[in-house]
Amino acid sequence: MIKNGSFNAMKAAVITALLISAALLILSCALPYYSVKNLYDRSLGYIESAKQAALSGDMEAAYLHSLSLVETIEKGRNALLLYYDHGDVAELAGTADTALDLAKARDAGLLLAALGDTENMFLFLIEKSSISIFNIF
Repeated sequence: MIKNGSFNAMKAAVITALLISAALLILSCALPYYSVKNLYDRSLGYIESAKQAALSGDMEAAYLHSLSLVETIEKGRNALLLYYDHGDVAELAGTADTALDLAKARDAGLLLAALGDTENMFLFLIEKSSISIFNIF
């Protein structure tokens, strides 16, 4: 027969385990959101920096900001997109998982610059949904 004291101790242990499990579940749901939001915010900063540098004529700085953006997005993004002033979004690469895809995106940015399209050179846009484009590994 179970004594009342050991039953209370067992009940307390089960409650503690359930509380710890609930806390871990809540934490595991919250952390990816903040990770995605941080990546999204940093990406928007790189976009703005690249755009401002390109508009001011500092193509080297625009290129460097764009590379930072590509390297940031490569970690959690499925597609690289280029934004044009008239609002069209052209897909440059299906995935950013390989160096070849990144090289294609870089080449497209350099081609725009060579054609005189300095305002749009390598300006990457976050896809329509700020959350769905990111893969949390």
